Amino acid sequence: MRLIAKKPCDFGGRRFYIGEEIPEDLVADPKRLEAFGVITIANSENEVVPGGESGTSFLPKAGETEESPGRVMIDLNTGEGEHYCIPASQDQLQCVFELLQTGEGRAVKSISGISDENVLTIVSHADPRKKVREAAKERRDEILSFSDDEDVANDGEAEGNEAGDE
Repeated sequence: MRLIAKKPCDFGGRRFYIGEEIPEDLVADPKRLEAFGVITIANSENEVVPGGESGTSFLPKAGETEESPGRVMIDLNTGEGEHYCIPASQDQLQCVFELLQTGEGRAVKSISGISDENVLTIVSHADPRKKVREAAKERRDEILSFSDDEDVANDGEAEGNEAGDE
């Protein structure tokens, strides 16, 4: 049996962080701690723990994914029954963290200049500040409606060109 930290915790005077394996002899009641969401009990060396990887590391792997080379997959649960898996590059993640670390007013102003749908989607679900989330959602919707209008305009031009060529 392997015990994996799901939250930062202390056992036997030692600090364990998310994904680290905790020696069994340090935990008195693993079942109770698993019920509280502090640890996960893995029964074998290669058991896959939800949210982690098989084998010895239970932390998500940063770096390239097969689906999107050069990007990491960000899992977003909206809390409204929707779940997104968004690929993000290092530059996109840097932009997200810059917005999360700036003051609310400055973040809202900065969002108006962002045209990356993935950055806006991540911020609209991850930022704890309501005004920033709303600004990101509005900007994302604005970009999406603009691209839809552009697609309609391009389709109309293509149809017009075909009719004129006959």
